[in-house]
Amino acid sequence: MHAEIAGAGFAGLTAAIALHRRGWSVRVHEKDAELRAFGAGIFIWENGLRVLHAIGAYEDVVHGAHQAPAYETRRNGVCVAFEKVNGGNRYRLLTMTRQHLYAGFWRPLIARA
Repeated sequence: MHAEIAGAGFAGLTAAIALHRRGWSVRVHEKDAELRAFGAGIFIWENGLRVLHAIGAYEDVVHGAHQAPAYETRRNGVCVAFEKVNGGNRYRLLTMTRQHLYAGFWRPLIARA
């Protein structure tokens, strides 16, 4: 089986790694010469962490990430929701830069190349 994936963003790379680990040949197409590793920070909740674990990127991503103590939603600069994050499996929330998350993808990308 073979997959052609449009875009080397986080979703495209995750799909490529997951399919490749299941025996697919995969080609990722990216219009830019380099991955965009700048921009706002990334928040990853527990369901996203399970995906990172499944593709072999969990340990590299978790190492050096920040465990957020709370999650706040703002609208027009005003806090409209605030929830403490207790660190349990259901509410685990990590935050990191895009560069940090991309760096965590390299081991699974090259492990089966």
